[in-house]
Amino acid sequence: RSADFTTLTYAGNYSFSNYEKIRHKTNNSIFLASKLKNLNWRINLGQSYKNNMMKNDIMDILSIHNDRENRYFYLRPNFTYRLKQSKLSLDYDFSKSNMDNTVKGFNMKDTTNLTLRRSELAVGYQRLFNDPQKKFETKLS
Repeated sequence: RSADFTTLTYAGNYSFSNYEKIRHKTNNSIFLASKLKNLNWRINLGQSYKNNMMKNDIMDILSIHNDRENRYFYLRPNFTYRLKQSKLSLDYDFSKSNMDNTVKGFNMKDTTNLTLRRSELAVGYQRLFNDPQKKFETKLS
């Protein structure tokens, strides 16, 4: 049996590119996990941001600018409770994404905004046996 613990991890990244297009990208996430006797839990949350700008010139007649922004957020908690030879788990997954796109050119401007949300809950049960090759597992989401 493993010892009780708590851990916290942060990860972050920023990147920039100016090769044919201008691109900015940022990612941040936090992972917190703990084990206390029979209860294990963890939470993972984060975000990413991406910005692209592209300029196309068509034979010195037309110039088109395309600006694109994507923002993504997520939250994923998990709880697992162990009772003798059984495990009960609860998982939740939530994410939200915002995407904006703007195209500007000769006498035109087109803007598109899109928001997507995803939410999922899953409950699992696992029965462990003395033989490590045998187990019963079911999941409902």
